Amino acid sequence: LRQAFPAAVSDERVQFFGEDGVLYVDPVRFGAAADNLLANARRHADKRIRIGLEMTLRPPRLVVEDDGAGAAADELSRLGQRFFRGAGGRHEGAGLGLSIVLATIKAHGGEVRFLNSPLGGLRVELLLDRINIRSDGSGGEGRKSD
Repeated sequence: LRQAFPAAVSDERVQFFGEDGVLYVDPVRFGAAADNLLANARRHADKRIRIGLEMTLRPPRLVVEDDGAGAAADELSRLGQRFFRGAGGRHEGAGLGLSIVLATIKAHGGEVRFLNSPLGGLRVELLLDRINIRSDGSGGEGRKSD
């Protein structure tokens, strides 16, 4: 996953977890989604951000979660709408980052879930059933995750 989230490697708050794998996706569009997910987590996290690929679940999923304030239960369904910002947001933003993530993953045939994380903040799950994923890292092109 370090190749999919290159800016996360130098962030001491980020912990990578789960299985290794390679995602075969449009590298530009998926890169924008990954960048927005990380920016959102960095903006709201206190001390921890976890990024992982859970390939044993069906459908497989990429998870980005943080230990920030999270979102109110009634706001979770609105995350990903253009220009929506949760009431508990401590930082500025236009409310476009998560909408970019949602549009990109839908364009790849996937689904996005916004949940409250066990860490206390937001958990974003990208369900990747229709995206070509290999656990051995062989073959193909696209934005890779290791």
